[in-house]
Amino acid sequence: MQGPNDVAGLLGRAKRWLDSRLEWELRHRRRAQRLEAHTQDDWRGVVRASYVAILGREPDDQGRRIHAERLAAGLPLEALLAELALARDAEATGNFADLAAYADAIQDRVTVLEQRLAAYEQRAADEARAEQRTLLALTRRLAVLEDRLNAGEGTPASPTPSAA
Repeated sequence: MQGPNDVAGLLGRAKRWLDSRLEWELRHRRRAQRLEAHTQDDWRGVVRASYVAILGREPDDQGRRIHAERLAAGLPLEALLAELALARDAEATGNFADLAAYADAIQDRVTVLEQRLAAYEQRAADEARAEQRTLLALTRRLAVLEDRLNAGEGTPASPTPSAA
């Protein structure tokens, strides 16, 4: 039987556990906030490098912030690069030709990957057909054996008494 002291001890342990859990949650949230701030800084750096490489200039604060937020929200980097490359001031930098060569290289890589994927899919389909043929042959063999067993062909002969 638990007395008042046991209940107080249990409540004390529960309070300490809740306090430690709350402290852990606060530490976890602070870490997450620091990581998010660090990630935002990384995206701002990517935006800055993209502007300098494509437009030949630093981004303004609003452009840096907006593009970093979009990248952090999941915008593919390629989409940002395409937007910058299609901007009016991109052609003035002369970097547009470099981007066209880069885009061609990416397209070549995509073509190679598509070809490899098609070859893989063909091999997988061939293997699947071979497995289906094997399974069909085994199913037919099983049906023959079942028919023989049902017809009595597969029952062993009754043992003959030994002449001892």
